[in-house]
Amino acid sequence: GLQDKDITVYSVGRKMQDAMKKAGFTSPADYSKMADSPSYEPAAALAQELLDGFLSGRFDKVELVYNHFKSTASQVVTRQTYLPLNLTGGHSDLKTSNRPELFEEEMPHPRNPEDLIIEPSPEELVEILLPKVVRLRIFTTLLDNNAAEHAARTVAMQTATYNGNDLLQ
Repeated sequence: GLQDKDITVYSVGRKMQDAMKKAGFTSPADYSKMADSPSYEPAAALAQELLDGFLSGRFDKVELVYNHFKSTASQVVTRQTYLPLNLTGGHSDLKTSNRPELFEEEMPHPRNPEDLIIEPSPEELVEILLPKVVRLRIFTTLLDNNAAEHAARTVAMQTATYNGNDLLQ
């Protein structure tokens, strides 16, 4: 039910930027060089911008679409919800942090919560770790996409070499 004007696309990489321009979407900033050689600082800045947009209500959902490196011969286009976070298997008190809107659903209780000793408190732990997790998720996505691209190039070069050898013989 969304229209094109309701969607903001952050195009990372030159090919994605070109494809999104053809589709009628313009990126709020130039991220064309970020995919060539991923580094943490630009990824963290992008993550912070997405997080700020989500927390301010400018975005109601943030999704990542990228090539996932499955194997050298297989790179799968993956669509993953980035925000709100979907954390499973964690401690239920994590939802009591100062940012409960970041979480998608209630998390299950551990089997024996009295056996857990968490220092600092779960709330403080989430406040410390959550921004790091959000930043690292963008960075690991960039690395995963970069690995998939290199694998695709490697396979293409191997195929070209085999075909050239066949023609010579």
